[in-house]
Amino acid sequence: MMKQKLFPTVFATVDVVIERNGKLLLGRKPHQQKFRFIGGFSDPAFDNSYEDAAKRETKEETGLIVESVKYLGSARIDDPRYRGTEDCIITHLFLAIAWTGEPIAADDIAELKWFDRSEIGEKDFVQEHHVLLDLLKNVKLV
Repeated sequence: MMKQKLFPTVFATVDVVIERNGKLLLGRKPHQQKFRFIGGFSDPAFDNSYEDAAKRETKEETGLIVESVKYLGSARIDDPRYRGTEDCIITHLFLAIAWTGEPIAADDIAELKWFDRSEIGEKDFVQEHHVLLDLLKNVKLV
């Protein structure tokens, strides 16, 4: 009996743009110096959609309650954990449309910081999120 070759695994993640008064909320992981969008892996045990995953990840990492999100696009993430393998991450970028609360770093985020959207650049971001910054530059936030 011949085994059929399986396709490489694509891990589905979500990242969330949280904007207030022209500023973006970004998170920093404990082992990194640069910042990233809030987000993480979609969890089939809890999420019925990528929108659900975006809301859950935002609550876990910031404490903010997101009521609605808008899909902005998707991109392949050059995650160091999967370099040299056939597997990869493709993330879905969302904008938090309506949210409440005050952000507090939680879960795997060591620090949250507001950045002026007009001044933010690749120097502020972890390398794997440069593609998301490029994606964000091409969309208009509500």
